[in-house]
Amino acid sequence: RLEDRLLVYEFDINDESYEIDLHENLFVNDLISIIVADNTVYLEELLNIQETISVTTSAVNTFSVNLEEFISFGDSVIGINPFVPSVNPEIQMVKSGFLITENPKFELEYYSENDAVKIDQQQIVNATSIANQLQEDLASTPGELLNKLGTNEITTAIQVIETRNTIYQLEDQVEQIPEDVNAEDIKQLQEKVEEVTESIDETAKKLEETHLVDKAPEIEKSAETIREAADITQNVNQTGTWKTTGENITTRIIAPDGSIFADEAFFEKEREGKFDVEVLSEVVAKPGIYTVESTITVDETEYTINEEFAWGLVSLNTKKSTYYPGDTAEFEIVVLDSVGSPVCDANLVMSINGTMLSSGAGITPNA
Repeated sequence: RLEDRLLVYEFDINDESYEIDLHENLFVNDLISIIVADNTVYLEELLNIQETISVTTSAVNTFSVNLEEFISFGDSVIGINPFVPSVNPEIQMVKSGFLITENPKFELEYYSENDAVKIDQQQIVNATSIANQLQEDLASTPGELLNKLGTNEITTAIQVIETRNTIYQLEDQVEQIPEDVNAEDIKQLQEKVEEVTESIDETAKKLEETHLVDKAPEIEKSAETIREAADITQNVNQTGTWKTTGENITTRIIAPDGSIFADEAFFEKEREGKFDVEVLSEVVAKPGIYTVESTITVDETEYTINEEFAWGLVSLNTKKSTYYPGDTAEFEIVVLDSVGSPVCDANLVMSINGTMLSSGAGITPNA
């Protein structure tokens, strides 16, 4: 920006006339840069002030004073993302009670489905930005390859062009993301990102057979970076604890007496912020009311949630291990209360291939 101002002051002192001219030039240069990785906006501002002061009187000659100032400002502003996902941990047991021979299973969710979709969208946009940079870097590669004519160079040049076109297609899909983006839209975009990275891998592989072999490792690395940015390389299953960049989950089972019964689990990721969890234990539990406790650390903030469930309070056994057609199958069902004592008047319902049995109707107490 440029501002040019001229101020003139005229006045008399003791019959002497004075005129002061102030000529001021102000140059303002702003430089704004955005670092996508950490959402930081850098603002650098340079002010150049040039002032010329001219004094004219009726008694003396005109003289002038020049003043030039340079002022520099540097600011970094953390960009405020309009979307900040809400962390609301919830545990949903697969069922209220488990047999003593079963491992407890539950769903752990801390991002809503809508927030999860927006997170995926943001990751894909970041991955597309990285792919676009690679596409620009590859612009001159076909020409460089064809400087040395050979079968490998020709096929690789074609592959590079195909890779750039695939990236263009991804960019086009990202630009057309609807405002009400849904999980299916995200799935299609993730598949396109995977297609892009596979094409990049193929390009790197072909470059290794040409005189531009030195470019191959960096291009191959770009494919992995894009996968990581889009979060499509992550192993969806982990055992023990769940740990990724910026995310950590631990789960343990608290026994009725308050002791820790188990502290390992099998995690299967359904989507961002939602997991199927199975508690792992080699020790047979005693019947009672147990508590599952999960601690989630997201972006250095810790959340803890727990849920009670019955374990081993209902058991089902057959009187024989094998039955043949025409045999009458007999079952023994034992129901215990929270401290492990039998419940003789429990109301039971049992379904066998669509046939419903209940207390007093097929299920006899103390039989």
